[in-house]
Amino acid sequence: MLIGRYLSRGRTILALALVLSASVVAVSPATAARPVLVKGGFAPDPERAGGSARPGDLTAVGRSLFFTAWDAEHGRELWFSGGRPGDARLVADIYPGASSSAPACLRAVRGAVYFNAADPDHGRELWQSDGTAPGTRLVKQFGGGPVGISRDPCVVGNLGGTLLVATVYPRSGALWASDGSAEGTELLLSGNVQSLVTTGSSALALVNAGIGVTELWTTDGTPEGTSRVLTLANPVTGGSALNLTAAGERIYLEVSDAAHGAELWTTDGTASGTRLVTDLRPGPAGSEPHALTPAGNRLYFTADDGVSGRELWATDGTAEGTRRVADLRPGPAGSDPRPLGVDASGTLYFTADDGVRGRELWRTDGSTRGTRLVGDLRRGAEGSDPLGFASVAGRVYFTADDGRRGRELWVVDRPRGGPRLVADLVPGPRSSDPTSLTVAGRRLFFVAADAAGTFGLWRIRHPRWW
Repeated sequence: MLIGRYLSRGRTILALALVLSASVVAVSPATAARPVLVKGGFAPDPERAGGSARPGDLTAVGRSLFFTAWDAEHGRELWFSGGRPGDARLVADIYPGASSSAPACLRAVRGAVYFNAADPDHGRELWQSDGTAPGTRLVKQFGGGPVGISRDPCVVGNLGGTLLVATVYPRSGALWASDGSAEGTELLLSGNVQSLVTTGSSALALVNAGIGVTELWTTDGTPEGTSRVLTLANPVTGGSALNLTAAGERIYLEVSDAAHGAELWTTDGTASGTRLVTDLRPGPAGSEPHALTPAGNRLYFTADDGVSGRELWATDGTAEGTRRVADLRPGPAGSDPRPLGVDASGTLYFTADDGVRGRELWRTDGSTRGTRLVGDLRRGAEGSDPLGFASVAGRVYFTADDGRRGRELWVVDRPRGGPRLVADLVPGPRSSDPTSLTVAGRRLFFVAADAAGTFGLWRIRHPRWW
């Protein structure tokens, strides 16, 4: 009898194991990571051309998504989705009727989204929304009314809950600090904010203070804690300064002057700590660094040293720590690398044209040996021209055109693996042309066209046990 009891228990355990095994197979990664349509049938915006006519401005707030879309009844307005099929909805008709408020410059802060939008009473001003119509409100009117100059306010930084808002009103532009209310908004400086980065409890900004004048400013979010650091360009000496970028504890920027041309600089927020990293192309021509892309404490960028053409470089902020990552197309032509993004492991994905395969997807760990072609999706010199980037749950998504199925969504789902097609949403050579790849929690959202010429919001869910 004791033996029979153990045999019976063993059969029960075996049956349970088979059920669990079957359930795992049923929702394996290969089948679970399939696109699901959240909402389809969005018509192109007749007031816009090309890619801007489709739904866009996808902005994640936690696991949910805000975006803008057009319909004939409301024009282009703000929409919201929690990611479930059929749950996408209009948040509010800010400009009532078929006219568009055209929300832009969406920024997620503290569980809400800030954006600028136009209504018939105020013109284009700063708004805030929690995803409901009652929770959508005007934050502040910076200008004098609907017929005045467009203010285009944008939240460009967040210092511990203090919003940094850049406007183009008055005419020279301005930077403001705000707690999210009209009465809690105050002027920090006047000038057109070209770029801004936050560094802990302070922020650095490049400000165009007049014709040909570019200044570096620092602020802690208060008027008394806002000051000019130095002038980087003026009409007498010429030059320019662009693209503040933080990588680790260092801040980088592109600076052009008469002696060096355009080269990579770094700053610690002081005049004495603002300096040239290294002169990659000695003389006034400059190496023209572009596409500054942080990866931990390392900064990737592209540059032309005058010998190897435009290739990928990396730096730790020192001259001795600045080097070319790889010469993918030997000779002066260069491979013209274009960084797409960095995954959770710090690996940079980028596209390049090596002169043989056309523009394809590559990845690097920062070393020459660790720089590899991910996949040659379109044989020949034309290349598949990968675009877009999203990293979620150990996977990297992008779009490409393999020459047979049009531009569709692809994924690299193993650290050293090759790409595979996610789905051919418009079968055959026509493209669904996925755009706006956006991660919200462990879900990927994107917009794609259908065969009828309308657009849909899609999502891919990644279970936590992956």
